Amino acid sequence: MFEPEILKLVPPLTAIILAIITRKVYSSLLIGILLGGIIIKKDFLYGTLYVTEIISGVFSSSGNTKVILFTLLIGVLIILMQKSGGTAAFINLLERKLFKDSSADSKKNKILLNLSAAILGSVIFIETNVSLLTCGTTFRPAFDKFKISRDRLAYIADTSSSPICILVPFNAWGAFVLGLIALEGFSNPFEIFLKSIPLNFYPIFALLLMYLLIITNKDFGTMKKSKHTEEHETNEGNKDPNSSKGKLRNFFIPIFALMGSMPIFLILSGHDSLLNIFGKTAAEIIFEGIKNGSGSTAVLHSVIIALLTAFLLHNRDMTIKKKATGRIILKGTSDMLPMAFIMLLAFAIGDVSRELGTGTYLSGIVVGKIPEFLFPLIVFLISALISFSTGTSWGTFGIMIPIIFPVAQSLGLDFSLVLAAVLGGGVFGDHASPISDTTIIASMASGTDHISHVRTQLPYALTAALLSAVSFTIAGFLF
Repeated sequence: MFEPEILKLVPPLTAIILAIITRKVYSSLLIGILLGGIIIKKDFLYGTLYVTEIISGVFSSSGNTKVILFTLLIGVLIILMQKSGGTAAFINLLERKLFKDSSADSKKNKILLNLSAAILGSVIFIETNVSLLTCGTTFRPAFDKFKISRDRLAYIADTSSSPICILVPFNAWGAFVLGLIALEGFSNPFEIFLKSIPLNFYPIFALLLMYLLIITNKDFGTMKKSKHTEEHETNEGNKDPNSSKGKLRNFFIPIFALMGSMPIFLILSGHDSLLNIFGKTAAEIIFEGIKNGSGSTAVLHSVIIALLTAFLLHNRDMTIKKKATGRIILKGTSDMLPMAFIMLLAFAIGDVSRELGTGTYLSGIVVGKIPEFLFPLIVFLISALISFSTGTSWGTFGIMIPIIFPVAQSLGLDFSLVLAAVLGGGVFGDHASPISDTTIIASMASGTDHISHVRTQLPYALTAALLSAVSFTIAGFLF
C-alpha cells in the first residue's frame, strides 16, 4: 500500500540523484527544494512560491549566515596571499626543503606532497571549514606544479577534516555530541564519548585508507582515471609582479592567525562575557567554552583577524597598492560566490528535510524492529542513509541519538558502541554526500568540479563504510 509519508524522501534523494547523473549541482538542488516546497504546501503554486521563503530562511540562522560570510572572506584572504607573493614563496619553500628531486614527475615528490597536505588537514581538528579551506587552498598551487589531480587534493582535504574532527572531543563537534548525550540524562557523557572513539570505525578506516593510498601512491576506482589537466594550471602567485619578492611571512602569518585565533574565539563564544570567566579554573574556562561555543562565530572572527593581519603585512611591505584593495576584495568574494551559492542551496534543502521530518521518518522505519546483535550495524546504516540524504552529520546526530539511546538502554546494549555507530554513519554522509557542505567546500577549495570530487571520493568512502559495517557486525556479537 502506498504511503504518502514516503514523499519525505523525495526532495533530498531527487537532488542527490540528479546531481550525480547530470553533474549540474545548482539546478539539481533547486529542483529538490522546489519539490520540497510543493510537498510541504501540498499545492503546486504555493509550493513554488514557498521556495523563496525556504532560501531566504537560510539567513534566519545566524550560524548559516556566518559560514557563508566566512566562505566569501576566505576568498579575499587567498587572493591577498597570492598577490603578495606569499603563495609563491610557500611553493618555493616546498621545492627547496621538501623535494630533493625537482622533477614534477618524481614519485617521491608526489608522495611527500600528498602526505604534507594530509598532515596539515589532520592537525587542524578544531573546525572542519578551517581544515578544508586551509588544506585545499594552501596546496592547490603545489598540486598543480607537480601535476597531481585536484580530485586527489579534494579527497585528502575532505578526509582529513570531519573524520578527524569527530574523533577529537575538544572541539565544536565534540561539544555538540556531549551536549546531546547530556540531554538524554547521562551523568558521564564525556566517558561515553571517549569510549566510543576506538569503536568509531568509519572515520578510523577512512583515515587509514587515505594514508595507505598516499604512502603507496596508489588509487582505485574513478580516482585512478582522474588526471591533472592543463586547464587546472593556475600558477597562483607566479604571474603577479610581486611574486618574485614575496616573503614567507605573507603566507604563514595570516594562516597562523586564522588557525591560532579560531580556538580562542570558540572558547570566548561559549561565555556570555569576560566577567563570567573570572573565578574559574583554566580547565573550566576551556571546557565550558568549547561545550557552549559557536563554531560559525569562531571561524568568522578568525578569518577577520587573518584578513586584518594580512592587510597590515602588505601595508608594511608595500606589496599591494592601496587603490588595488577594493579590486582584491571584489576578486576574492567573486571567486567564492559559486561555493557560497551552493552552500546556500545545500542549507536550504537541509531545512526542507528537517521540515518534512525526513530523518525521523527514515529512522522510525527500522529502529526497534531488528535483532539485538544487528542493532549497531543497522544504526550505522540508517545514520549513513540519513546523513547522505540530508547532507548533514550534525542533523543526523540530533535525530538519531534521542531515538536510539532509549532503545539501546531497553536492550541492555553498550552506549559507547551505539554512539559510535551514529557518529560513524553521520560522518559517512558528511564525507560522501554531494549536498553536504563539507563535500562542497572541499571541491571548491581544491578548485575541482564538485561532482567529479563526489564520484572519485565515493569508492573510497564506500570501502571504509563496508569495513565499518563488518566491524559493527562483529562488535554487535562481542558487546
